[in-house]
Amino acid sequence: MKQQFIYFSVAAALAVGSPAAAGLPTSSTPATPATSSSLGPERASIREAVVALSDVCLPVLRGTALKPRAEAAGFKLRNGAWVLTIADKRQIALDPPDNPNPTVCTITIDASPGGGTSLRTALDAWAAGQSPALAPIRVDESVAGSSHERMTSSWSAQTPNGVEGVVLSQERTLQGLPTDGSLDESTLYVSLTPA
Repeated sequence: MKQQFIYFSVAAALAVGSPAAAGLPTSSTPATPATSSSLGPERASIREAVVALSDVCLPVLRGTALKPRAEAAGFKLRNGAWVLTIADKRQIALDPPDNPNPTVCTITIDASPGGGTSLRTALDAWAAGQSPALAPIRVDESVAGSSHERMTSSWSAQTPNGVEGVVLSQERTLQGLPTDGSLDESTLYVSLTPA
């Protein structure tokens, strides 16, 4: 069911500056733990999510081996899952493409309540800085449920490798706080539909 949801979410979403503009380091090399911790946990989480998108998900979707890319970005394989631990108990989980979803790579990011805007801004800057730039398709589109709201933003572009798409999905309670009182969880779906 999760796999179908991911596929349909990305497929539906696919029917601005630079990382520096978002206040993030512009290096495409993974941050060292000292660099990440000096940014503060929120900015470090956002920076590492953008690094995972650029340096792990897209190369893997283009055919590069997962393990060297994930390890170079600081991810460790724990209990069958690729995880990157950030300061303050935050983490980023990487779910690479698999047989049911060979064109989708998923990144799950912990963020402070209300921190979703910063992540969306960083992704918008990243998308605009690509060649070709990924155009925004949806920006903070909201779907309210009985006790929560799901915000979705997406970007897409036709590239020589196929259609690249990025979808950011964030869920929060209607009061703006996570449902369990802890960190918010944002999910980033990266897709590459071959040409």
